[in-house]
Amino acid sequence: MKQFALQLGFDFDEFWAFLTPVEKVLDYLDSSKKLSPDVIKIIKNLGFEPKSYLKSLKSFPMQDCAYLKNQLILNSEGFVQLCCATFSPILSIGFFLELSPQQIQEKRNNSEMCKACLKNRIHMYYGSKWGENDLTPIKPN
Repeated sequence: MKQFALQLGFDFDEFWAFLTPVEKVLDYLDSSKKLSPDVIKIIKNLGFEPKSYLKSLKSFPMQDCAYLKNQLILNSEGFVQLCCATFSPILSIGFFLELSPQQIQEKRNNSEMCKACLKNRIHMYYGSKWGENDLTPIKPN
């Protein structure tokens, strides 16, 4: 697959699977939330258990969220989504053509979901490149 992607002129990076979306990770971190058997099965099959990995990220300096700073996600109806790592339509910010870039960024910066994600370093979890001996979070550009 890597050779094929490179022949087509695409970059190819290998990443371990991780739990998504942010909403599900936050539910997992909240011991009062009951997870479905399917989610528990997924977590058991991951290469790194999310709570342990998130805890290990505390040994790294806090990093800016590249998703918050560098990405704008639009759904098929033209609504701005909070982030590419969230799936819930409830987390739509508003219609793209009706918001200024400043309004979009303000809504994202003030989002409780973004605050919880940053507090728990989930943005670093999603931005980690895991090689054989490398659990280093990728630094945003």
